[in-house]
Amino acid sequence: MRSVLLVGLVLFALAQVHAAEAPKKGNTNAADPLAKFSDEELADPGFCFRKLVEALGQKDAALVKAFLADVPRALQGLNLAKEDEKARFLAAFSNLSGASVVSVQRLAMAGVAQVKYTDAKGAEKEARMQNCGGRWKLMPD
Repeated sequence: MRSVLLVGLVLFALAQVHAAEAPKKGNTNAADPLAKFSDEELADPGFCFRKLVEALGQKDAALVKAFLADVPRALQGLNLAKEDEKARFLAAFSNLSGASVVSVQRLAMAGVAQVKYTDAKGAEKEARMQNCGGRWKLMPD
C-alpha cells in the first residue's frame, strides 16, 4: 500500500515539475499575447511602451490591446477579427506610431509610470502607464 502511495506521489510531483517548466521552454499561451515576453521584460515600462509602438507598426491589434490598462469605451465593442474594426482600433492609437522613448519615470509604490517620448514628427510628449499584475500597460487618455 505504501509503495502505491509513494509511486502516486512521485508521479504527481513529476507532473507538477513538468507543468512548471513548460512555459520556460517557449510554450506560450495563445490567449495571452504578452506570454511571449518574460516577467523581467514586462516589469520595465520602457520595454512595454516600445513593444506597444512596435505592435502598432505591425498592425497587431491583439498585442496593442494587451498593452492597454483600459480600452476606451468607444473601442470596447470592436471585433478585432474584422479588418475594418481592427483598422479603426489601431487608428485610435495612431498618435503613438513611430514613437521613441526618451525617458521613463517610475513611481513603483504607486504603480504608475510616466513615459516621455518623441512622436514620429519629433515632438516630445508624455504617456501614463499603470502596473497591472507586474505588467506595465498604457493608460489611454
